[in-house]
Order: sequence, then structure tokens, then C-alpha cells
Amino acid sequence: MLIRILVVSGIMLFNSGYRMNVSMEERACSPEEINAALERGWYFLQRLQKTDGAICDTINPLFDVWETALAATAIYDLKQDITLPEFKKAMAFLKKNENAAGLICHNQKCKSATCLETTAIYCSLLLKTGQNNRLKSRFDTLQHLQQPEGEWLVGNPDVREQVNFPSVTGLVLGVFQQSGESPANPEKALSWLTSRQQPEGHWGRAWEYYGCDAYALWAILPALKTCQMPENEILIAKSLNYIRKSQRPDGSWNDEEMTWRKKPSVELQTALMLAAINDTPLWTDRLVTDKAIRWLLDQQQPDGGWEGGFFPIDNERYVKKEYVFATALSLQVLCRYNQAHQDKK
Repeated sequence: MLIRILVVSGIMLFNSGYRMNVSMEERACSPEEINAALERGWYFLQRLQKTDGAICDTINPLFDVWETALAATAIYDLKQDITLPEFKKAMAFLKKNENAAGLICHNQKCKSATCLETTAIYCSLLLKTGQNNRLKSRFDTLQHLQQPEGEWLVGNPDVREQVNFPSVTGLVLGVFQQSGESPANPEKALSWLTSRQQPEGHWGRAWEYYGCDAYALWAILPALKTCQMPENEILIAKSLNYIRKSQRPDGSWNDEEMTWRKKPSVELQTALMLAAINDTPLWTDRLVTDKAIRWLLDQQQPDGGWEGGFFPIDNERYVKKEYVFATALSLQVLCRYNQAHQDKK
């Protein structure tokens, strides 16, 4: 292996064929570089959009509603324009897939059912875009769906093993916090999440929920950050400590405990972790964030997207790529990173 010797501030550093954290200035990403990456990613999503407005995997559209909700959120974060034709088409597709209660499922085939994770992402997008008048009855329904112990069940008819995985409660609780509404029993929801946190600081992993530790952290931490309860700070601190310790030297995250043959990519896991730490003390730690953003930028594909790996179902005949999720989430965290740096000026 070629070994290059670099001298920085009189210190000799060894770089074994890959980019190292030579200095904060060299690792930091310029707004111009990020904007260029955002435009390439936007163009990638544009090309994916179908005539019905869906933005989803072109080979296996099993998650077409879920992926459209994620992609539409990324487009809005990037463009901040609800009149954009692509955004309007995506929103029309989502509205068309509402069931009688105004909730949605993860794909068109289960339209009459409900996936509370997909519904939470959709409701969050409606709130972002000022469509609060469409949400009162939906929050009433979500209140009634809270379980006696405080959690929510996913409702997704394709999820049969872990219907109450903690990410479901995190996403639903988060959209309640975003709206200013309150679930029937927020204290029980928080108590339930507290009881499910692992000693290491994460909330576990399940193949029906992307199989990695980062997924539940992404779903839960934003809800905890907005709940003004002292005990939340302990949960958040444990999670942030776990996230910091599990970051790899190159800035990425990769759950080493995953045992699935097919698994989500390091890119998707890194985007999930970055989204999880947004608006936390860890987000402002440049030793953590700059390195991760630099790594994520370097992984963007020539077509503008990011590799997402695979949904981790243990079936050789079943293949579901996750590049839409990875691209949508990467765009969201890059938008937030750019905005945070602009706000400091």
C-alpha cells in the first residue's frame, strides 16, 4: 500500500491511501461544494419521479408511499417551494393514498390500512408546509391509537414480528411535538421509551425496521429533544455518548452487530445518525459532524444519488434497494448542515 507522508503544523501524519482528518480546515466542506451536491441530488430525485408523482425505487416499488414521503420532505427542505411541479405531484400522490381517516400506509397496495411511521413522516411534511388545517382529525385518531402502556403499534400489515418497535412511538411522538398537540398520555409514551432504551444508549435493531441501530435513534431522538422533561436529558446523553463512541475514524457509522446478509449501506446509516444528532450538542461538535459530512459528500454517486444498500429481509429472491431513502436523508442532513453554517455568519 502506498504510504504518503504529510506534514501539518510540524506533525508528521501517515495516510494509507485514504483521506484522513489532517486539519479541521481541510476537512470542512464549503457551502459551494454542498450546494453542488444538493443540486445533483435534486436532479437525481427528479429523474426518479413517475408519472403518478411517486418517487421510489424503479425496480421494486414496495415502499412507494413511504419513499415518496421521504423524498418530498427532502425536496421541500432543499427548495422551500410548495409550488414546485415535482413537489406538487408528489403531494398529490400522497394525498391520493390517504385512507378514510386521512392516514397512509407504506405502499399503494395496502391503502386501506395504516403504517404509523409513514403517516408520521407525511403529517410532519404537512405541518412543515403550513397545512395544519388538514391535521386535526388525524391527531385525534393518533391519540386513540396510543396503547395502554404508552406506545403505538405500527399498523403496517407487512410487519408481523415487532409491531411495537420503539421507532414507531418515536416518530408518532415527534410529530405530536412538532404540531403542538399532545397525545392522550405523553408521560406514558416517554416512560415506555425509557424502559426500552438499551444500556449502551440505543433502542435496538430489527430487520423489519432496516436492521441497524441508527434507525431507531433517528426516529426517537428528535422527539426526546422537543419534550421538555428533565428525565429526557439522561436518555439523550446516553444516546449521544453511544453515537460518538460508535463513529468510525473516517467519519461514518456502520452497525457491526448487524447479522443480516443483506443490509443497509454505510451511507444510509451515516445519514440516519447525522439526522439523529441534528439540534443536539453533538451536532455542533465539528470533530464529529464535519468529518461525517465530508465522508457523506465523498460517497455521492455520479448520478447524484447515494447507495442505500438493501432492506434486510432474509429471502434470497427478495431484493429491495434503499437508495431513495439514503438519498433523501443525505439531502436533508446536508441542507441542515449548510443552514447551520449560514446561521453562524
